[in-house]
Amino acid sequence: MRGPGALRPARITLRKLLFSLCEKQLSANSRQFSARRKARALPHGTTMLQSNQILCGRYLVGGEIGSGGSGVVYDGWHLTLQKKIVIKRLLGAHNARAEADILKNLHHPGLPQVYDFVETGGNVYTVMDFVPGISLDKWVERGGRAGLRQAEDWLEELLDVLVYLHGRRPPVLHNDIKPANIMLRPEGGLCLIDFNISASAQGGALAGYTAVYASPEQQLLAQRTLRGKPGGPVLDGRSDLYALAATFYTLITGRAPGPDSPALTQLYGAGPAGELCRILDRAMQPRRGARYASAEAMRRALRRYRLYRGRYRTYLALQTASWAAGLCLAAAGVFLLVTGVRQEGAERFYSEYDAFCSAMYTDTDEAYRLGTAILENEAYTAFLDSDPSCRAQLLHAAGDYYYGRGEYALAAQEYAGAVACEPGGSQAAAFYRDAALAYALAGDVQGASGVLELARGNGVTGGELTLAQAAVYAASGETDACVSCVREVLAECGGRAGMGELCARACVLAAQVQTDAAARVEWLSEAAGYSSSRGTLRMLGEAAYAAYLEHTQSGREYLAAARSCYERLCETEMPYWKDRLNLAAVLRAQGELEQSRRMLEQLAQEYPGEYAAALHLALVCYDLGLYDESRVWCVRARSLWDAQDAALRDAASGELLEELEQRLA
Repeated sequence: MRGPGALRPARITLRKLLFSLCEKQLSANSRQFSARRKARALPHGTTMLQSNQILCGRYLVGGEIGSGGSGVVYDGWHLTLQKKIVIKRLLGAHNARAEADILKNLHHPGLPQVYDFVETGGNVYTVMDFVPGISLDKWVERGGRAGLRQAEDWLEELLDVLVYLHGRRPPVLHNDIKPANIMLRPEGGLCLIDFNISASAQGGALAGYTAVYASPEQQLLAQRTLRGKPGGPVLDGRSDLYALAATFYTLITGRAPGPDSPALTQLYGAGPAGELCRILDRAMQPRRGARYASAEAMRRALRRYRLYRGRYRTYLALQTASWAAGLCLAAAGVFLLVTGVRQEGAERFYSEYDAFCSAMYTDTDEAYRLGTAILENEAYTAFLDSDPSCRAQLLHAAGDYYYGRGEYALAAQEYAGAVACEPGGSQAAAFYRDAALAYALAGDVQGASGVLELARGNGVTGGELTLAQAAVYAASGETDACVSCVREVLAECGGRAGMGELCARACVLAAQVQTDAAARVEWLSEAAGYSSSRGTLRMLGEAAYAAYLEHTQSGREYLAAARSCYERLCETEMPYWKDRLNLAAVLRAQGELEQSRRMLEQLAQEYPGEYAAALHLALVCYDLGLYDESRVWCVRARSLWDAQDAALRDAASGELLEELEQRLA
């Protein structure tokens, strides 16, 4: 794929010449505009702008330069600043003056300066800087494609803009990111333009969107607005991340993404581009919760990937270097480490790192919090660069956090980062093992196979390698081979000290490939015998409750096992709200209705926007014979359900809701 960087110098010179001619023409226009300063102002009642008319005493309207679904665009001249501007009509404006106050205060090199929102003749117009260059949709139409390095540079550049926008108070959402709204400047930088359907993250009606690039929740909100229905999902920064990833899908492939389009990892998953594709695919997930939590989180993932890719290339080069050169590099690394320790702040860094190491063996969530704080602290970059093993441990802890929550794709990304930091260190076997497991549980055969190949190439043997092989079998659907490898791991490591986590993860893998709920419970119970981590308990609780539902008459022991797991999870300092919801569901199944009701009332108060809490409370009230209360909670659950993103709704909950509505009718 060839990006703009591949243009020959002669073509670049020609482009600059064209822009120079445009600037000369612009100067000529300015002289003409200055001569018209006494032109009449826009008459009252005019519905469209007229050429050569002054707007608000400051902006001279030029000619129409374009039109589309979002309105008509004019060029113009800022009479005070003596510079070219763009005036664009805004459709479906909401609280335009408040939005103008927000956008006028934005100052970033990747954004045009917005000067004003003007209301006249029944229309609202934005007034902003003219940005020279070519829009990326035109660049794609002319055959442009973003190669790996170009895509990385552009993605980080635009994420910097989104971090800035979303960090405002209140946050500013663009809501219409697409190739047509990104300008490639003559000098090569990007500029994000056209805030005509921008809105603060505080919510509000929104009718405009570009279907190919808009997130599912934005389309739902816009459609409800167009139909005159109140409510709907409240947009946040993750909608912009979806549109940004969809935009890069077009820039890389040359075509817009559609419902049946293959993921980028399917198209370019092999080689150095694989991890970049995974970052973009994650940001473009239909379910909001599966995307990055923020633009900052996505930018951090991109920067880690770029760092690790560079480090891994260095590692491969070192494999072919001479032993003497390796000694020199090692000596240089030791020198950098010693020098870094002497720098100001070293004591604070190692104090925080020691706290992280202590938490790593007692509390996965706390280790994740401490580790993320260290990774995000730019003051610690030198220390982490000088000691890759520290960074690898921090990333591995982040992988453990996501693994315990069942977010295996995210766990795989963090584990892979740990591998890239220290592909041959003392902890490398565990890193390879866990990366292969996470890829397998996420259904990524290629990722799991790649990790297994790297592990073999770096001399990994024993239980870790066997478990990595089991992970590949699991991802490939070879259940019997997977279970056979797991049994080998347990036979080799089951009685050895320090191998509890390895055996527990082997049992979890075996459980995941089982089709029978009772078999899953058996394997997960064995896993809990090796390790009582939150992730293991959570999976065991879910499997035990599923086994109870499959064996309602003879499955009371499964129900008791599920209750035990959820009670232990809820006894932690900051229990996950879904664990509390599941415990309440188990209590209801066991007939302890009042206790279940009290838990659900507290949950509904703490999480008023969650339909699941309201639905389960309606069910418990119905079981207690409190039909009026059940109707109230049922109506609330329906309202929250209708306002929820379709991708975030649970089908089983929808069936329960419909069944309860029929009973209460």
